[in-house]
Amino acid sequence: MEIKTFFSAAFAAAALLCGCDGGSDEERTPEEIRKLAADMSYEEIEERLAECADKIEDVTEELKDKTEELSEIPISEQLGDEAKKLQLDISRLGESLKKLQRNMQAYADTLKNK
Repeated sequence: MEIKTFFSAAFAAAALLCGCDGGSDEERTPEEIRKLAADMSYEEIEERLAECADKIEDVTEELKDKTEELSEIPISEQLGDEAKKLQLDISRLGESLKKLQRNMQAYADTLKNK
């Protein structure tokens, strides 16, 4: 495995394991986020929003890299193991991105009501 690919995969795994706050926000539902954020100060929610934005940017970049890697695989090899692994990674990153965006919106909604 190339070192670049290894570090890309390690970075993706770290991004998936971390939530917006470096903890478990990604595992929480938007409703849980709203309940937690209701007890936070305006500044704390702003911090969480910034963390979410950073995490979304990281995951988006990783998604872009994986998509580019997949596009470089010749059509004749698109059903091979490497392409399947990249497709799985892309799918997981896409799901992670959706969760992060929903949770960021939950923080933003709570902030609007403060």
